[in-house]
Amino acid sequence: MSLAMEGINRFEEFLRSIGCPTRLSELGIGEITEKILSRCAEETLKVLQDEEGRLPGRLPLRKEDIVEILSMAT
Repeated sequence: MSLAMEGINRFEEFLRSIGCPTRLSELGIGEITEKILSRCAEETLKVLQDEEGRLPGRLPLRKEDIVEILSMAT
């Protein structure tokens, strides 16, 4: 786990070094509300979803999961 976190931190440092935002709040789009995050999750699932309506992946993500992840990125 510590090795994974080190990799994440280094990648975030790299992104910052090239001027790439690493948080949604750094995008300058105003207040990021639960409604906005929910809409982003809905739009994501319109693009790609499995037979159960989840975003496919190693761990398929429900709309609520996507919203939670986006909330952590604000």
